[in-house]
Amino acid sequence: HHLLTHSSGLPSLSTSEILLQQGLGLETGVPLASAEDFYRWVNGAQDEISALPGERFFYSNESYRMLGHIIQTVSGMPFYQFIAENILKPLGMERSTFVRSEYERDADKMRPYWAKPDGTIVPAEFPYPDIGLIPDFSFIVAAGGLISSVRDMMKFLSANMPGRAAKPGRAAISENVSLTGNAAPLLKPETLGRMQTKYIDRPAGYYGSNGYGYGWTITDNFLGHKMVAHGGSIEVSTAYAAFLPEKRMSVMLAANSSGMPHATIAEGILAALLGQDPYEAIPVFDIKKRMNLLAGTYETYRSAVSVRIFAKGGLLYLEQKNPFIDSVVPLIPEDDYLRNFRFYTLTEGVRLPIEFRVGPKGIDLYIERDRYHKVG
Repeated sequence: HHLLTHSSGLPSLSTSEILLQQGLGLETGVPLASAEDFYRWVNGAQDEISALPGERFFYSNESYRMLGHIIQTVSGMPFYQFIAENILKPLGMERSTFVRSEYERDADKMRPYWAKPDGTIVPAEFPYPDIGLIPDFSFIVAAGGLISSVRDMMKFLSANMPGRAAKPGRAAISENVSLTGNAAPLLKPETLGRMQTKYIDRPAGYYGSNGYGYGWTITDNFLGHKMVAHGGSIEVSTAYAAFLPEKRMSVMLAANSSGMPHATIAEGILAALLGQDPYEAIPVFDIKKRMNLLAGTYETYRSAVSVRIFAKGGLLYLEQKNPFIDSVVPLIPEDDYLRNFRFYTLTEGVRLPIEFRVGPKGIDLYIERDRYHKVG
């Protein structure tokens, strides 16, 4: 239970980061190519335990790798074979595999791309080793590594819906996405219910309380409905799934790189399916709109001094460059939703208020003694 809910008390031990760096040709200095290597790394982390079981949420890929090893040991089958026989085949997920060589033999496969921090995007290979060649260590993909398609994953989402399997359907958004699928259920309703029950809280988000069940993030009140979701990335590909069990609505997104705001896109689609305007219903759209409004170049009286406001990583930043100063500082909003346009920066624990005023003649920026006017 604690492994399933990421509540064992052990923080992340970075095995995924190590594996992905190795797969992309980067040197890590950490041997991680066998079950023995994995448990040597995990068992050496006794002093990292930071909470009692059940006390705190730490997302842990190591937990799911250990769960995969349990499945492998109890079933007597390599993890990837057990999943193929008991989930992929029964659901008709014929375009899904954990095995790199099977993916590479497909003439119609995706091309992965690595989006580097410097902004460059380069072709890459699937970063995990071919687990078909190391069956005893195939449980490494229990934390993520299924190569699939949107159509196949919609079959999986259909199997996670309550009630009887639905008839085949088609989304109004795209011909490539089935809203319901036609997969037969694999689990009893009570088992699905246990998976989709919140057991441990996570930090509140845009929609209030949310937490973790068994393999799913549970949001109690997404526009009036329970939302079940999860996403993940292996740097060269990304996937995100979300569904509303009571409404039998689901969205599946996949990309052959990383960096897209998948959760925001999925929530916008669900809002539209509920008959709401995504730009009004989804808070992040309004926040981004306000950030884009404020971003730009500002100048004081007769262009004597200029500063730049720009958005990055969900925050606004103030950049000052002149013969006397070269700095970039984050603007911390007084209101989480940026509704009052008042911010502050921190210098050695002291707050410096920063305010934007939007008027009929444009936008003004006030920083201590200075008044700036937006000019671009």
